Amino acid sequence: INEEGLTNEEIEALFGISDAAKIQDMFAEKDKIKVTIDDDMVVTQSIQVPEGKTLELDLGGKTLSSDNRVLDITGWNVVLLNGSIESNARPIVVFSGTLTLDGADVTSKNDTGINATGANSKIVMNSGKVVAQESGLLITTGAKLELNGGEIECWDNCPIQGNGTVKPGNDQGHTEIVMNGGKLVAHIKSATY
Repeated sequence: INEEGLTNEEIEALFGISDAAKIQDMFAEKDKIKVTIDDDMVVTQSIQVPEGKTLELDLGGKTLSSDNRVLDITGWNVVLLNGSIESNARPIVVFSGTLTLDGADVTSKNDTGINATGANSKIVMNSGKVVAQESGLLITTGAKLELNGGEIECWDNCPIQGNGTVKPGNDQGHTEIVMNGGKLVAHIKSATY
């Protein structure tokens, strides 16, 4: 990994290999950190960043892979550039904060590609590609999507899926989906979709 002023221990912490307390320390004086990957990596635990901070992750044409989740975004922001993230499960979930895709690809072999859930969660897709066995992007419970470019392809369900259910005890609606550009490709197999 080529790091921008980070020690190897800090980089290891960021990718779930070491003590998560080091992540707090590395962001203490910074609002934004840029990390460039220079080799393919297997992520053992989902990447976590402190609330209110931004991680700019330049994949450098390489791949981050995992059997599980690669990114859990809760209150922080991430910009993904130039490479790919692959998972056998759901690679990215945005609970709050913003995920921006600029030339990065996300692939889920068995699940939804990216899930945004919650009124303070947002996905901005400018370029890149999301490929998923199920829905490409799942937008629920007040989440927002701004699709400016790129491509979303699914092998079942639908490229962009929301849930409009609004009733006592189950409010999944109030989502906002704005599509300014991009391409949606669906290979839907399930009759109900």
